[in-house]
Amino acid sequence: MVVGGGLAGLSLANKLRGRAIVVEWLDRLGGVSIYDEVPVDGVTGREMVDRILDGLKGAEVRLESSVVKVDGRGATVVSADGFKLIRGRVVCATGFREKTLLELGIYGFRPAGVFYLHTAYELLGMGFSLGDKVAIYGFNHYSLVLADKLRKFSDKVYMIKGSGSLIHKPDDVLRLGLEYIETGVRKVEGTERVEALLTDDGTLRVDTLVIAELAPFNPLRVRECAGNAAMIIEDPKAILRLSEIVVENLQSRDDAINVECNVNFAPRKPRVNRIMLFAPRGAKIRIEDAVLEAEKNYPVVELPRRKHVRVKVM
Repeated sequence: MVVGGGLAGLSLANKLRGRAIVVEWLDRLGGVSIYDEVPVDGVTGREMVDRILDGLKGAEVRLESSVVKVDGRGATVVSADGFKLIRGRVVCATGFREKTLLELGIYGFRPAGVFYLHTAYELLGMGFSLGDKVAIYGFNHYSLVLADKLRKFSDKVYMIKGSGSLIHKPDDVLRLGLEYIETGVRKVEGTERVEALLTDDGTLRVDTLVIAELAPFNPLRVRECAGNAAMIIEDPKAILRLSEIVVENLQSRDDAINVECNVNFAPRKPRVNRIMLFAPRGAKIRIEDAVLEAEKNYPVVELPRRKHVRVKVM
């Protein structure tokens, strides 16, 4: 069973060919990638979803359904038809979540005009404007997709760096005619509606704040994860590459390799000798005594067949 019908979940189902059940809580497939019209390496997330859907055969899809429990037997799914236990192995492809204001250390009132990224996507998709002066906190591919759409509805859009993007540069923001700011947000000011943000560098007058600092979302604590449920992956092609490794991992009967690494990686318990690293193109990577250079963002590296392997991104 694949939990989640976004780009990662669909690519898993496509690789598993007739052996997958896709469970999606929304009434549609595609996840946030259906909004993605900003190309990375010549392709958009929307285009990749469309290609997979055109060729997807054999997978059973259950929309408006949620997995509420995962155990050794399989997954318990709830829908309008009630609860049902579906037996088999489970892969989590539930995407990312936005960090909370408390996690980010942002205090103050909670007035109207504060949105999380998923909500902002949905509102824009329905034709609503979020505000006239919008600040997006968290620079990454997914917030850049939102900013590209916001500039058609809002008078002013600010992109606040936050933890930053692995694949995009500030020039990508500036080319859209938007303002890029390297600072931290500390407080939301305003009682009924957002009036301003108190930042490390002063006061920014806006009427809307979109939270786009992201973290992997695996609420069921499933062992096998793909896509943004494993780590934040801004490149659609890298999401597909990880799905290939996850499917190979599911099919392998070898013992798991214990990987010690200083950055996020997936799969977490690889039975195949390949993992994807959260690292940029050009990064130096040490695998035991060997050193190599990443040729792509989110490089896939081969591991020696040992019980324990040390990996370090330098």
